[in-house]
Amino acid sequence: MDVMSPQLMWIGTRCYRVNHAKTMTMEEQSSDQPQGYVEEDLYGEDDREEEYEIELTDKGKFQTAFHVPAAFYAMIIGAKGQTRQRLEAETKAQIRVPKQGTTGDIVVTGSSRKSVAAARSRIELIVIGARNKQQFTHFLSVPLNVPDVMKRFAEFRHKIVHKLPVAFSVDESLFQQPEKLHITLCTMSLMDNEDRANAAQILLDCQESIISPILKENGPLDVRVRGLEYMNDDPHAVDVLYGKIESPALQTAADQIYEYFIAKGLMQKKYEHVKLHVTLINSLFRVSQSEIVDEKAAERKRITFDASEILRLYGEYDFGSVVLNEIHLSQRFSTSCTGYYEATAVLKLIIEGGQFRKSTRCDGKVILITGANTGIGKETARELLKRGGKVYIACRSLERGNEARSDIIAQTGLGDIHVRELDLASLESIRKFAKGFLEEEKRLDILINNAGVMACPKALTNDGFEQQLGVNHLGHFLLTNLLLDRLKASAPSRIINLSSLAHKYGKINQKDLNSEHSYNQVTAYCQSKLANVMFTRELAKRLQGTSVTAYAVHPGTVDTDLPRHMGSLFFLFDHKLIKPLLRITFKTPLSGAQTTLYTALDEDLTEESGKYYAEQKLSKYARNDEIATWLWDESARMTGLSG
Repeated sequence: MDVMSPQLMWIGTRCYRVNHAKTMTMEEQSSDQPQGYVEEDLYGEDDREEEYEIELTDKGKFQTAFHVPAAFYAMIIGAKGQTRQRLEAETKAQIRVPKQGTTGDIVVTGSSRKSVAAARSRIELIVIGARNKQQFTHFLSVPLNVPDVMKRFAEFRHKIVHKLPVAFSVDESLFQQPEKLHITLCTMSLMDNEDRANAAQILLDCQESIISPILKENGPLDVRVRGLEYMNDDPHAVDVLYGKIESPALQTAADQIYEYFIAKGLMQKKYEHVKLHVTLINSLFRVSQSEIVDEKAAERKRITFDASEILRLYGEYDFGSVVLNEIHLSQRFSTSCTGYYEATAVLKLIIEGGQFRKSTRCDGKVILITGANTGIGKETARELLKRGGKVYIACRSLERGNEARSDIIAQTGLGDIHVRELDLASLESIRKFAKGFLEEEKRLDILINNAGVMACPKALTNDGFEQQLGVNHLGHFLLTNLLLDRLKASAPSRIINLSSLAHKYGKINQKDLNSEHSYNQVTAYCQSKLANVMFTRELAKRLQGTSVTAYAVHPGTVDTDLPRHMGSLFFLFDHKLIKPLLRITFKTPLSGAQTTLYTALDEDLTEESGKYYAEQKLSKYARNDEIATWLWDESARMTGLSG
């Protein structure tokens, strides 16, 4: 061990130095010989008390119970019970370990919280040390088994096996299977189902703290596999030949995920940065992977190969580029029905969803999009501008709107995009905007009611409406009705209202539509999204025969500014409504805009007015035409359109 750079072990927020006396395997765990030890914490363990669930029992004792894989019981007990006895003596706590062959929690009981916390902390250190001496069972992998990369890899393999001189050729059995091409991020030993469930959840937890910020800053993670490398000193005696990975963003993500798993106690830190690589040829593949039980024995069977000529001829070989979609918690030595490794958990990096792939243009059409200074609205504006439309962005902040306009012009080189001020939380602003727009434009072909707020704290609009009802529904209700005659005059024309999957969880509260008597921010949001759908259905009925059609769309779970008010509540909401359907990730705003583009442009939808477009069906409640009519009349009264 390098005393100037010792091995460190993290448990939660605490760091310990590990001093190794001997490397042990599970078979040696009952030996009486000296074992490696973890440096004693001389600064007290009082702060650990708050990290554990420690309960006061009926007998006045403090107690904590926690899971440890049965494979490590013997390490905690020690030879002839010596380790447990020493821990109990040093911490003044009683430690109950389930008997071998049984399952259950380890229970620590003591007369003080401090003693219980100290005992549990020592046990966790023993478990981490023991875990890191086991053969790894799982690994975090990034699949690269896409057609282009597999094709280029197969061509590379053919060149090596059949084109090189015999002295430099490599047996085909040493090559990785194309279906299993992957980037390895880190490895770990997961000893039972609870271990695996814990690791799966830790991986999914990386979405919020690691993946989302990186995707927001860099966009989709793409990598190029180009060039060859090996990790020993002699190119004439190589064990493993790797493909080089080019992706700074993935390197950042890999390093942070690696550190996060270390902090959670599932592995020890072995290096400062993850070495991104793709295994292409491995001399260990001479031994069938199903036969590998003892890694040390397998290492003895290795026969190195001469890679010097491969490196000379193909050192800069290009295996292609990949946009990464997933990170897997993969099971070692397994094969799924796809040919890739079986996955214990999958963290999706991007969900593309359905794509509008038609080249339909909108030359000469006037298009109005609310809230298009960011997210889905901005991407929709950009795409419709590229297709020939004259686009108006209507948003509350002229400054942000003009920033979006400048970005879009810079990206497209097109300038027929205009910004106008519109505050959907003010009926006065809506009427002022509509008056100005009608004076400025003689036609309106597509109206996209895109703006919205999500689960914000209780607040009222300028006119006294609950903010989500006011902005998401009433504001767009008034705006649409004020522009309806111009839409009819420009027919065939379309109205698109952005709703959400959340409408399925909403109810129209006819007794308290404005949430005056009680308020729940999620309930209010769901009601406003249901109102979008019911408004669309009722609007379509009233527009029959006018060649003006209306559609409601659910763009999917998109990484935008919409949930900015929700804080930690967003993730509860996300778990409840979205994760069961779309797992644990976000679409990009461009992907989220696809349904809007489809309903705005596809000529086949002319006869489909009033429908809701999403992967999920409408809720039964949303099809209640009686309540939809009531909502229309009440909305007209509230916005001053009736009477």
